[in-house]
Amino acid sequence: MSTEKESPTMTTTDRPAPWVYEHGEQFDIPTTITQAEGIEDLSWHNDACPSFGRYIEGPTGDSHDLRIWCEHPDPDQRETGCARFFVGYQPWSNEPVPELEPFTDGAPIYEGDDPSEALATFMVTLAKVHAWVRGGASA
Repeated sequence: MSTEKESPTMTTTDRPAPWVYEHGEQFDIPTTITQAEGIEDLSWHNDACPSFGRYIEGPTGDSHDLRIWCEHPDPDQRETGCARFFVGYQPWSNEPVPELEPFTDGAPIYEGDDPSEALATFMVTLAKVHAWVRGGASA
């Protein structure tokens, strides 16, 4: 198995990365996000913009959706009205992570123009979700 990273716009199979295929290169997602360890390109054509993140499965089949949403670089082209990057959390169960409950209504955990800050917020939040799913104390 190759340890090479995929390019920001192409996968190792010479196909466009999902975010490019679904939304187009004009979204110009930084490699800080596209090549980050531990997250996947979850972009889907029905979404307003590309997203990268994780689905975290709980022990009882519950799941949690944590993503970095990447809006268009040109604010006039953005559909959501949000900043360039925002981190969102959606529990697909009856029990959200208690510390993240204020964000289950769509409020961003992070919203801004710095991809490094968005990624840092994502990683800290991911650790909290994993700790809660495993039944540990809040991270």
